Amino acid sequence: EVHHFPLKSIHPNAMAAAEAAECVASEAAESGGFEAGEVAFWTFHDALFVNQSRWAALGDPVNMFVTIASEVGVPAEGLGLCVRSGKYTDLVEAGYQNAVQDLRLTGTPSVFLGGLKVGDYANLDEYLRLMRLSDALAAQ
Repeated sequence: EVHHFPLKSIHPNAMAAAEAAECVASEAAESGGFEAGEVAFWTFHDALFVNQSRWAALGDPVNMFVTIASEVGVPAEGLGLCVRSGKYTDLVEAGYQNAVQDLRLTGTPSVFLGGLKVGDYANLDEYLRLMRLSDALAAQ
C-alpha cells in the first residue's frame, strides 16, 4: 500500500506533487486501464524524486510538473488544470491524515511488514526478525 505523506512543513510543494501524481495516474487509467494508471503513477512518482531540485523551491511548481511528465512519457496534457482544480486535494489530505493519525508515521520512508513497522528499512536482519515475529503471531 502507498499512503501519501507529503512533508508539508519542510516541503511546501509536496502536496501539489502528490496531487500531480494522482492526476497523471487518473489520466493514464482513463485511456489505458488500471495497469496503465499504476505504471504512470510510479513512473511520475520516481521522476518527481529524481527531479526534486527542479520543482521543490518554485513558487508555483505546476508547469515544471508538466515538463517532467512530458520528459518521462506520462500524460501531461491537462495535468496543470487537474492540479490547479484541486481534484485530488481531499484524497491526498486523507492519505496524509491516515499516515499521521492512524499509522503514526513521523518520517519517510516508513515500511510495514505484516502490520509491524520496520525500524531500520535498510537492514535485512530487521525484515527477517519481523518475518519471524509475524509468523509467530500468526501461529498463535
